[in-house]
Parts: sequence; structure tokens; C-alpha cells
Amino acid sequence: MTPYNKPHLSYQNQIDPLKSRGLIIYDENFAITKLKHISY
Repeated sequence: MTPYNKPHLSYQNQIDPLKSRGLIIYDENFAITKLKHISY
């Protein structure tokens, strides 16, 4: 099994690339809540 070497991204750092790719996020706090429950 290979070790996981990527650093943890903050919730905002997970949202920013999605927005830059065209995803429309009306409520970032709601998106952060969902990321906390779903993870990545």
C-alpha cells in the first residue's frame, strides 16, 4: 500500500478550485458544512 503524501486542504481551499471551474456556490457556509460531512 502506498502512503498518502498530499497535504490536507482547508475547506475553503477545496471550494476555491470548484468555483474556478465554474461551479456556482451560493452559500459557502452550506458548502463547508456539506464537505465536513462528506469529506473528500
